[in-house]
Amino acid sequence: DHKGRLIIDPKTFKGEHRFLTVPASGKLEETIKYGKIDEKGETGKYVLVMANCSEKGRNVKVDGKYEWKSKHGYLPGNLFGELYFFVTLTVIYFLTFLWYSISMKCNEDSIIPIQQWILLTIFIGLLEVFFKGGDFFVWNEDGVRLWFAMYTGASFIKF
Repeated sequence: DHKGRLIIDPKTFKGEHRFLTVPASGKLEETIKYGKIDEKGETGKYVLVMANCSEKGRNVKVDGKYEWKSKHGYLPGNLFGELYFFVTLTVIYFLTFLWYSISMKCNEDSIIPIQQWILLTIFIGLLEVFFKGGDFFVWNEDGVRLWFAMYTGASFIKF
């Protein structure tokens, strides 16, 4: 009778839980009775676990005020890889900018004007990936996006 049910170990989980059985096919509009879970510590943090045991899967719609947070943070899963990508690009741009600046300083008597524009382009790229990575980092840690980092990173794409 418990086929397709999420197994909860009472030794490790010390809280309230609700079950909602969803059939493998057909339309279903159901709500959980007594949906509010009272937590004694009043931390305001609750856990919603959905187990989809159907081989074909089903769409789920959840209404109400909620936040999704994985064990890695608040950043959506499809953007999590981009966080590391932007951090890596920031380091690469910084090292390239540093190397090119030092090279220009060592050979300053033979600089041509285009080299200054190349350095400026590298710097603009550095700022773009720095603010984009910073935006994703803060979003992942705090669950909110900093408007300054988000719009500054996006504005450098225009250049």
